[in-house]
Amino acid sequence: MINLITDVEWVKPTVKPLKQIIYKYRWIHTAIGILGNTCFVIGSILFLF
Repeated sequence: MINLITDVEWVKPTVKPLKQIIYKYRWIHTAIGILGNTCFVIGSILFLF
């Protein structure tokens, strides 16, 4: 089964290879963002105590 939205082969052929990699592994950027924000909130709470 082919997923038309997340399959990199269906990205426009004019898209640069770096953008294809970022598009394929965008969940990593989301996970890093959530982890960073969580650490910031916990650090801010600990700083107040």
